[in-house]
Amino acid sequence: MSAQAYAKVAPYARHVIRLLLKPESLREMTEATSLAEALTALPENLYPGLREARTRREAEIAVWRGYLDVVSKAVKLSPKHSRTAIGLYRLLEEARDVLVLAEASRAGRALEALERLPTAQVEGSPLAELKGEVEALQSPQRLAEAVEDKFLRGVLESAISFEQRAGVPGALLFYYAPFTARAASEAIASLPSMERGLYSRVTCPRILYIVVAGLVGAKDRGLDARLLDEAFQGVSVCGLKWGDVRTVYEREPDPQSLASSLSHLIPGWRVEGSVAEILESARRASRLESRRRALNAIASYPFQAGFVVAVLELARLEAEDLTSLIGALSLRLKKEEYAPRLSVQIA
Repeated sequence: MSAQAYAKVAPYARHVIRLLLKPESLREMTEATSLAEALTALPENLYPGLREARTRREAEIAVWRGYLDVVSKAVKLSPKHSRTAIGLYRLLEEARDVLVLAEASRAGRALEALERLPTAQVEGSPLAELKGEVEALQSPQRLAEAVEDKFLRGVLESAISFEQRAGVPGALLFYYAPFTARAASEAIASLPSMERGLYSRVTCPRILYIVVAGLVGAKDRGLDARLLDEAFQGVSVCGLKWGDVRTVYEREPDPQSLASSLSHLIPGWRVEGSVAEILESARRASRLESRRRALNAIASYPFQAGFVVAVLELARLEAEDLTSLIGALSLRLKKEEYAPRLSVQIA
């Protein structure tokens, strides 16, 4: 594809880059005496209303609304041949949120979840439309009937079916891993061959983290390899082939051993300690790798889908960092307690 195809989205992507916060701004947030002071001092950014926010909830809503608006604008301005690939960043958010909401409905916390799930804060989104629909939030099954978006309804119905076959409470959330793998594979395949390499390099750290974390969690819950076959059958994305992974999954006796056998998929991943510690290490390592690859992709300003998603990846990492900082400041945590979770150094 020619550079002309990206003539609309490239200027917008450069605008987004300009508004990304510098590490110094995040560092200054940690030195504020209150959340309101930290937010007020922020420079111009991607999040309308963030500097005026006075509570944790207001700030988090501003962050996620701003990020999702960036994704939506990038998709609209991109050439038609790349919209499926670039739209993956919105699709993954919506699918995760609907699964989390379904699990929350089972625990009687759906209304609470709707107040904090990112995509539920966007006016007109499938989850935002559910606010006030008390009956629809009573169970995963009722939620599936109420979701008007056909694609998300299909995701939820597949997840419910998977959980029923598994017979393990909470297995519904595991379905996010195979969904992500398949969605990413379709996104890559939708691009012209010349654009797939860069796009994959940028998106794969996030995709692999989601899938590997899901598999380690599934092993911890005792899900049988035969149960995973239907969900993962034929998956081959980002160097991960289900046929090979299935053999490893079945062979390893515990989640720690499985993590060790899959450690090559996430550079810098520490696989010692508890399952929670291993997954936190995987998250941290994948985020650092995502930032490195996104910055490398942006450096040459290639007119490809990979350039656009590199900008979206940096925006997503920033939204995560801001959310962590907002929560830490609200709880008055010490810097050493939350700094390691960030994708940038603020020490």
